[in-house]
Amino acid sequence: MKRYYEGKVSIFKQSGSPYWTAYYRDSTGHQRKKTLKTKNLKVAKQRARQLNKLLEAGDNGRLEALKRNRSVTVGEVIEQFMGEQDDGPKGPGADWAPPTKASTKPLLDKMNEQWGEHSIAQIRHTDILTFLGTHTSTTQQSSWNRYRATIRGLFKFAVEAEYIPSNPAEKLKYEKVPKRTPKALTDDEYLAVFKRLPDYCQVMFQILVDTGLRRSQLFRLEWRDVISDRRELVIRSSKDSEDRVLPIPPRTAELLDSMRGGSTFKIVRGKIEQEISWPNDSIPTNNIIPFMSVTKSLQKAANAANLGEGRTVTLHMLRHTWATRHRRAGTGLDRLMELGGWDSYEMVLRYADVPPDLPERTDALEQFPLGDSK
Repeated sequence: MKRYYEGKVSIFKQSGSPYWTAYYRDSTGHQRKKTLKTKNLKVAKQRARQLNKLLEAGDNGRLEALKRNRSVTVGEVIEQFMGEQDDGPKGPGADWAPPTKASTKPLLDKMNEQWGEHSIAQIRHTDILTFLGTHTSTTQQSSWNRYRATIRGLFKFAVEAEYIPSNPAEKLKYEKVPKRTPKALTDDEYLAVFKRLPDYCQVMFQILVDTGLRRSQLFRLEWRDVISDRRELVIRSSKDSEDRVLPIPPRTAELLDSMRGGSTFKIVRGKIEQEISWPNDSIPTNNIIPFMSVTKSLQKAANAANLGEGRTVTLHMLRHTWATRHRRAGTGLDRLMELGGWDSYEMVLRYADVPPDLPERTDALEQFPLGDSK
């Protein structure tokens, strides 16, 4: 009987069985055997290495949990990941903004259709690659990256929940998305669009251009996040990073304070006039501005403002506009990176347009004395 060793774990094929078996001693010294459920030696060695890592970490509890949870299905993990279970902790997807949930739902539905009844412990890296190649179709690199990020996040969640020992999607590669010219509105363009927007859109416009918030952050803002006396907003992270505090201009603080009693706006849909209401601050966890789509209102205002053929306006453009205004006002890249919540200068430069007066600033170098050239 030929054996192979991976640290404290030996693997072999028992007589009469085509499958590899792992043999090891746990931290109490008891001998254990575990069927690796594979006929492939390379795969068996890989699973033995994972088992050895757990043994070296002394994590017998995790080994037992993995054994108990081997029947958990992909469908169950997707449901928990999206936070849709009736009890228990929320999954990462529960805090996603509605547009993110909507764009991710088709992918998760296809995964559920393909693997929903399968044990998640059975899914391998090659299965994921095959799924991506046959069940997803998009020409946009950003969409491919979103698919990969979602799948990696789902299996990472399964690892943390002790359903699987390692993440089979960990090595999924991302496509490099080509840089695009930042889409910042000029002051004239901003004002031309702003005055043609409905009242409720003007509120969103002003807050976003004054704070640089992402659209999802705007719709997640709660009344407890507004610290009026210090003119600050608490930006709560939907990820593992810490919350941050953002200083805001006086006019933004005044606008938010004026909305504390609740806000009501009249809107026209087709030929029907309706009212929408935003919550007051009587409950601290009330959203200041509930999610709503304003795409049509923005495009209608952009067309009326004559911005040019094919020129569109989105809420995210206001983050570009905010960053560009800061840079042209002389805000340093380090401070702008901190204010915008970016992780690198490269990201700042993607959002903040180059100041138009760089030639003049370069010419100013000639005013510096060169000293005695003799």
